Amino acid sequence: MFDLSARRHAATSGLRSAQLLIAAGLAASVGGAASGALIVSTWAAAASGTWNTASNWSPNANFPNNGTPVGDTYHAIIDATGPNYTVTLNTNVTLDMLTLNSANATLSHSGGSFNPGVANISAGTYRLVGGSITGGVWNISGTGVFDVASSGNNNIIGATINGDIILSANSARSRVSGATRFGTARLSGPSSSLGFAPGYTLLDAIRAEGAGGGSRNVEMNGSAGTVTIGATGSITHAAGTGGGFNIGGSQWFGGAMTLVNDGLIQMDASGQAMSIAANSFTNNGTLRVTAGTTTISSWSNAGLVEVSGGTLNLGAFNTTSGIGTWNRTGGAVNINGAINNAGSSFTLNNSTGSWTLLGGSITGGEVNLADAAQLLVGANSANTLSGVDLNGDLILSAGSARARVIGATRFDTARLSGASSSLAFAPGYTLMDAVVAQGAGGGSRNVEMNGAAGTFTIGATGSITHAAGAGGGLNIGGSQWFGGAMTLVNNGLIQMDASGQAMSIEANSFTNNGTLRVTTGTTTVSSWSNAGLVEVSGGTLNLGAFNVTSGIGTGNRTGGPVSITGPTTKPA
Repeated sequence: MFDLSARRHAATSGLRSAQLLIAAGLAASVGGAASGALIVSTWAAAASGTWNTASNWSPNANFPNNGTPVGDTYHAIIDATGPNYTVTLNTNVTLDMLTLNSANATLSHSGGSFNPGVANISAGTYRLVGGSITGGVWNISGTGVFDVASSGNNNIIGATINGDIILSANSARSRVSGATRFGTARLSGPSSSLGFAPGYTLLDAIRAEGAGGGSRNVEMNGSAGTVTIGATGSITHAAGTGGGFNIGGSQWFGGAMTLVNDGLIQMDASGQAMSIAANSFTNNGTLRVTAGTTTISSWSNAGLVEVSGGTLNLGAFNTTSGIGTWNRTGGAVNINGAINNAGSSFTLNNSTGSWTLLGGSITGGEVNLADAAQLLVGANSANTLSGVDLNGDLILSAGSARARVIGATRFDTARLSGASSSLAFAPGYTLMDAVVAQGAGGGSRNVEMNGAAGTFTIGATGSITHAAGAGGGLNIGGSQWFGGAMTLVNNGLIQMDASGQAMSIEANSFTNNGTLRVTTGTTTVSSWSNAGLVEVSGGTLNLGAFNVTSGIGTGNRTGGPVSITGPTTKPA
C-alpha cells in the first residue's frame, strides 16, 4: 500500500529544490549573490606589455583584477623566463595573490592603486614608480626586490612588507602612511627620501647607506605633524655612506616635523653629516654618535645620549627638565643653539665630557663643572653667555675663540690662551671674577666691548692678569672682533707678569681706582687717570695722556722705568 501523503511531500520538496537551483543559476547569470571562482592567471611570455591587456595573460578572457567578472578573484603569476621584460601596471588592481618568480621580470607600477592581497616576490623586481600601494602582505625572499623609483606620486598605504624597501635610484622617494611595516628601508640614492604621514609610528629600520653622494632624507609627507620612532624602530646613518642624511627637513614633500624618538637614532658615517632638522625633537630613547657630524636644531632629552666619536652639535633646548642621561667616551660636543637655563642648572662631568660654545648661547641659571670637565669657547661671534653662573673656569684655548658676556654672568676664571681670543663685555658690565691671558702660543688675547660703546668696570674682587709665560700680547679696550668705545673703570686689579710681552690698555678713557701692577714686560696706557695705586717692580710702564687736576694718585715704584708717552694736562 502506498502512502499518498509521503508521495505528495516528496514531490513538493523536489519541485522546491529544482526551483532553487534554477533561481541560483539565474542569479549568477545576472551578477547576483553567488560566489565566483579563484582564477589563476599567468603572464603568457617573457615579453614586455601592460597588465590590463588581457591577451598578455593565460587564460586571456580578462586581465587579473578581482571582480572581473563580478565575483571572480585572481592569483596572478609572473614567472616566464627568457629575455628581460617589463610588466607595466598603470590601472587600479586588486588581487587575492601575486607571485613574481622570474629573475627576468620587472613589475613596473607606474599608476593606479594596487593591493595584491598576498604578494610573494622570490625573484625579479617590483618597482613603485608612480603608483599607490593600498595594502597587502608582501613577502620578499630569494633574489626578489621591492624597489622604489623616482616619482612624486609614489605612495605606500597600510602595507606589510616582509623584507627590505630599496631606494637606490637618484631621487627615489615615496610617501608612507597607515600601519605600513617593512623590514629595512635602505636609502642609498642621491636625494632619496621617505615622507611619513602625521601620526606615523616607525617600528622598523631605516638606513642611509651606499657609497654615492647626495643626501638621504626622512621627512613629512607634505603635512605638519608628529613622527614617532617606536621602541623597536631605528634610523641609522651607516658607516661607509657617501652622502649626508637629513631628518625632519624638506627635500621633496616637506611639512613641519615634531620628532619623538623612543627607539634609536645612530650616526656611524665618518666624514659625513646627519642633520636632525625637525621643528622639535624629543629624545626618550637613544641618540648614538660614533663618527661624523650630527647637528640637532631644537631638542630635549629624557633618554640617553651616547657619544664615542665624531661631533654632536646641540641646537636650542630648555634645561627645565634637565639634560637627560649621557655616556660620553669620545668625540666632541658643541653648543650651536640657544640654551634656556633660566631657573635651572646642569652639570658637565665625566658622563657628559667637556662642551664647546660654538655659535650658541647659555642664558640664566647655573652651569656646574665636575670631574675636570670644561666649558670651552670656540671661534664664533655668536657665542654668548647671558646671566649665567658658571661654577668653574671658562676656557678660550682655540684660535679666535671669542664670546660676548652680558647680564650678571659669573665665572671663576676666564682663561684666554688662543691666538686672537677675546671676551667682549656688554655696556654696564661689572667684572667680579678673574680674566687671565695665558698660554705659550702667540697671537693676541683681548678684552673688549661687545660691539656697543659703554662702561666696563672691574669690581673690587675682579682682576685682569697678563700671566707669566704667555706667548702673546694682551689688549684691553681695543677692537679685535666686536669693538665699541670702552670707558674702563678699575676698582680691582690689572696685573702684567708676562716677560717679553706687551699689555695695552686702549680704552677711550681709563680710571684706575684699584691697583695697576707691572712686574715685567711692557704696559702701555692710552688715556688715563689714577685715584688708586700704581705698582711698578719691573718691566716698563708707558703712560699716555692724563690730567693731573686730581693728582696722580698713589705710586709704589721699586724697579722698572716709567715713561710719559702722551700729553699731560695740569691745572691753569
